[in-house]
Amino acid sequence: MNATAAAAQADGGGARRSHPPQGLPDHFARAVTRLLRWLADTFFAKRYGHRAVVLETVAAVPGMVGATLTHLQCLRRMTGDDGWIRTLLE
Repeated sequence: MNATAAAAQADGGGARRSHPPQGLPDHFARAVTRLLRWLADTFFAKRYGHRAVVLETVAAVPGMVGATLTHLQCLRRMTGDDGWIRTLLE
């Protein structure tokens, strides 16, 4: 049995869901994430479909921001993006 399997077995059989926070930025990010999750759970308590739509919309934001920044950088430099914009939007 390897070390990961032994740790998972000692932890009750499940894998860790996240790494332990180290430092103020990690604690802040975790607190904000928990607050936003609590708000979503409270607001969409009985409407699971609506909650899923909101979560999917939020999940799409980082890719859209990355694609927009790549597009603006390519426009500024007048170069191609080598297909990155499409990859980030998917």
